[in-house]
Amino acid sequence: MSIIEKGVWNKNFGSPALDSMNGHVYFVVRTMGHGGSVATYDNVNTKEFWYDVIKNYAGTPIGFERYYDCGPVTSGKHTFRVKVTSYGSPFNTIEKSGTITY
Repeated sequence: MSIIEKGVWNKNFGSPALDSMNGHVYFVVRTMGHGGSVATYDNVNTKEFWYDVIKNYAGTPIGFERYYDCGPVTSGKHTFRVKVTSYGSPFNTIEKSGTITY
């Protein structure tokens, strides 16, 4: 698992359905395999608002890029944390964190 991107969402990034995210801080986390996630931003639960499926050469899903909405931009240093627990054996939990400053 890795944090692959962070920043401020711009409505020009994609779908008009996501225009409500304009001006919000977001983080993108790449996970391989299947699992459930819990994420916080400054110790407040945040939600996954989008995901892209990662497929192997045969087209089989093998992971995800998960996009998390961290709310409107506010000044200061902020911490994002995510935990992902695999749905299959051995049911590992992996944690990552990242910071962003505005």
